Amino acid sequence: GAACAGPRGIASPSRGYHLAIADVRDLEQCSGALEDAGWDPSEPTLVLAECVLVYLPPSDSAALLSWFASRCTHVAIVAYEQIGPRDA
Repeated sequence: GAACAGPRGIASPSRGYHLAIADVRDLEQCSGALEDAGWDPSEPTLVLAECVLVYLPPSDSAALLSWFASRCTHVAIVAYEQIGPRDA
């Protein structure tokens, strides 16, 4: 189907699917992008973090995960990370 690209992400005509664009180190920006996408923190939420947290300072990774945990009624966070940034 057709998609609509904008400065905050890509919206798909599929119900409930939206790719948001945000700097995950900036929680205010993340909040705005999710709000623009129509995210409802009272709905079950799945956060997928694939090879992203390892590139952040540990304090930023912890802050991002804590941010989701403190706002969501029901959240599952799935993280896939390599051991180090140069691992194959």
